[in-house]
Amino acid sequence: MKRPISRRSIPPKISTIPRQESEASDYLNLYQLAVEKQRLANELQTIEQRSQQIEKRLAIINRQMDRLKKNTPAPGATSASNPSLPGLNPTKKTSGRSTSYETFLLDY
Repeated sequence: MKRPISRRSIPPKISTIPRQESEASDYLNLYQLAVEKQRLANELQTIEQRSQQIEKRLAIINRQMDRLKKNTPAPGATSASNPSLPGLNPTKKTSGRSTSYETFLLDY
């Protein structure tokens, strides 16, 4: 049984002889240029949309960083002296959760 011919196995038809100048070759060139122009316009639009998404995300990140910088105590300050960060007092015990863990093995 024969194998089906894949598109990759067919070499492209490349001619070293330039096409003759004719009305048909002009239309072919116009078509090829129009297709390439449309492809490049679509690619440019996609890049612009991605650029806008990136700029929006960067603005959100900058706002979050600014907010966190305002709420974060200065280096060297203890969390007990800063009431704006509740729950970070090192002398206070955590919410009753045990820090010891039981381990067990699973056999397959």
